[in-house]
Amino acid sequence: MRLTLYLLLLTSLLVSFFWWLDEKGYEPVVVTITGLVALIFHAISKPSNKNIEKQKSSLQSLLSKNKNIVLDEVQIHILEQVIEGLVSNKKSCKVINAIESDDIPRAIELLKNDADKEQGLILEKWRKIGALAFFTDTNESINAFKKILTIDENNLEARLVYSDLLIRVGKYQEAIELLSAKYNIPEPKLEAMIKRTLGVSYKYLGDLERAEKMYSSGLVIANSIHNTQIEAEILSDLGLVYKIKGHLTKAKDSYNKSILLMDETNKNISTVYGNLAVIYKYEGNFEEAKKYYIKALAIDMKNKNNDGCARHNGNLGNLYRDQKNFSSANEYYQKSLSLYKKLGAKKDIALCSINIGVLHQLQGKLESALGNFQVALSINEEIQHKEGIGLSKYNIGSVQFHMGNMGKALEYLEPSLSIYEMLGAKDKVIELKSAIDRIKI
Repeated sequence: MRLTLYLLLLTSLLVSFFWWLDEKGYEPVVVTITGLVALIFHAISKPSNKNIEKQKSSLQSLLSKNKNIVLDEVQIHILEQVIEGLVSNKKSCKVINAIESDDIPRAIELLKNDADKEQGLILEKWRKIGALAFFTDTNESINAFKKILTIDENNLEARLVYSDLLIRVGKYQEAIELLSAKYNIPEPKLEAMIKRTLGVSYKYLGDLERAEKMYSSGLVIANSIHNTQIEAEILSDLGLVYKIKGHLTKAKDSYNKSILLMDETNKNISTVYGNLAVIYKYEGNFEEAKKYYIKALAIDMKNKNNDGCARHNGNLGNLYRDQKNFSSANEYYQKSLSLYKKLGAKKDIALCSINIGVLHQLQGKLESALGNFQVALSINEEIQHKEGIGLSKYNIGSVQFHMGNMGKALEYLEPSLSIYEMLGAKDKVIELKSAIDRIKI
């Protein structure tokens, strides 16, 4: 169709040109100029297949070189728009070249220079910086999205990504405040994602009732628009809340529902497999737990998802520890800790330290165990992770008890009990009350 139109315009232009040569006058000149203008306009307005291919290749290059970073639909949509804008702008060639060379810091530096020079385009420039820095520099990305929101506070996509970044660095209350502030009513899909992110924040702060309420609200919205991907993610999150509360049957049911809504290509399925394995371990079904851990680990190793690999290695360590295979447990714990340190994931470094501490306690290395638990407590207090604080104090109290320091044991066990009562973790509450009563007798 485009080729036919192009040939017709060209033919018309040639005919009018020869007419003008043969008959000097006003009409041939007008027809010639009109045809020329139409031809130029057609050439300018025609979308470039080369540009489209360049957009696809640049996006694919960026995603393939950063498979360890898992993006949701909003984040991918922003990234697609960023790449499209860069490719269509001839001045951004150096930025595209830097992205394709996997030199994201260079791309960010070029964009920052542009942002400073072109104040009129500053919003879009910072949006690009935030999207690219999401892969390599959390603080740089936070700074960029913060600038965006100072300019356009109603940008809900930016607000959602910014809140995800705050959760990544343990600033859960800030994420809640950001998403709870007044904003224009979003489309249902975005609203469901906001509810889910609020649920994640409340869960980490230990407010499981609010977390469950937010997840349930998001689930209703996702179901109403038949968005099975968001449904599956929220069901997996709900399973975690049920697990913390000790409702293992409800947790397993939630995980299985989540898996049914996913296929093997879904980026989150390995997480659900891992969570389901945890339930089987709690039930004492070690073989089934091991099967799902290994399945989850294989998926994340294939996708180079270091966060997932770290989590599954840690869980396999727990499994071997419970089976008294201490050397294998330590091997998997060290793999997990190494990956979490590379990622800078504080909450998970703390949990890994607790796991290693428990292993050392079982081996009779009480001083080493105590040191690991204190490291975990310090990190959890820094990021205000309630469940982590409760678990750290529980384990410190346990070591102090076995060292014969009953007074110090109570100093940690009683605050731990208060936290678990607040979380609604009934099994842990019963266990702690029993331990405290034994000390006080």
